[in-house]
Amino acid sequence: MEKTGRSENRRMLLFIYTILHFLVDLSCIFFLMGMVYPQLAGSDVRIHAAIQYNMFAFALPALLGLAADLTGRNAAVSCLGCLMILTSYLTVPGPWASVVLIGIGNGLFHIGGGRQVLMDSGCVPLGGTADPCGKERIGSTVRYAPSGVFIASGAMGVFLGKNMAQAFRQIFYICMEAALALGVLLLLWMAVRQWKKSIRSMISAQAVSSKMLGLSLLIFLVVIIRSYYGFVAVYSWNHTFLTGLIFTGCIVAGKALGGFAADRFGVTAASVISLGGAGVLALFAGSIPLAGYLSILLFNMTMPITLTLLTKLWEELPGFAFGVLMLALFLGTLPVMVWHVNWMASPVGAFGLCMISLGLLLVTVRWMEPKKMVSEG
Repeated sequence: MEKTGRSENRRMLLFIYTILHFLVDLSCIFFLMGMVYPQLAGSDVRIHAAIQYNMFAFALPALLGLAADLTGRNAAVSCLGCLMILTSYLTVPGPWASVVLIGIGNGLFHIGGGRQVLMDSGCVPLGGTADPCGKERIGSTVRYAPSGVFIASGAMGVFLGKNMAQAFRQIFYICMEAALALGVLLLLWMAVRQWKKSIRSMISAQAVSSKMLGLSLLIFLVVIIRSYYGFVAVYSWNHTFLTGLIFTGCIVAGKALGGFAADRFGVTAASVISLGGAGVLALFAGSIPLAGYLSILLFNMTMPITLTLLTKLWEELPGFAFGVLMLALFLGTLPVMVWHVNWMASPVGAFGLCMISLGLLLVTVRWMEPKKMVSEG
């Protein structure tokens, strides 16, 4: 009965953080494009604001993750993030101050929620330390699905936030404020309950080896490529709200299904099906919408795989691991947003990105002792 209760509690936390992730990304993009952009003159200035937002939301969390690992207070970290976003809505400071507030707020929420989900997935041992590569887990089997479910909802929040900002209504703004206020209250209640528990600081317990650093670099590169691919996967047939909604739905489905596929069939099989299939379909995605939808779905299936694999390596620092991959996402946006490098946008280029990602991921899994790593599926 006690084990069943813990399982139900984990599922409830996953549900709460997944819904709040959707809300946080929705509210941040809505505020950025609906409130900040209108105060800025010129597309270049708006691009600079977007880059600055991404920097605070995705580059800073590597450091924020270390702080979360030091304190161990996941709900409090997420609550602080939501409170910062709500503060922007209530006070409407200048455009650049708003970018800082919603950017850092977004990053804090991601770290707190992501860290909780990864811990509940069995990535973090319940006690003791061991060899960081291919170790037996303490307490439960590692599961890839929860992290995919948690992350997936954010993509739909970004899409809807962008479209709602383009059709700005005051009622949208009021609803965002109310929803964020409820989110802050819920997380505050969770933080108070968590604060009563004794939580071990993890930041001093992580052992580091050259093998860990090499594996981490491979995973880091895979995520940079995935981020870059998301910016260059632009098709002429995807220009309406409906096609965009379907396209985003495929991204959401891919991220969620990838974890379940890894749990069911193993990391290697899921990676080959995901990136191999995405690469082949990408060759036809420009002219055949169905191929484009399926390609982007398959390509995003590796998201929970890379996140969970890196957290297995840095098991004593799950917040840091989550933040490092958020940094990789930020770096993947720079070639397009700053240097306008989109030479891999061709079908052959997309195929090449998929194959490079697959090669890097297979080397990673092989190096991480696949008999132990993959059998967990």
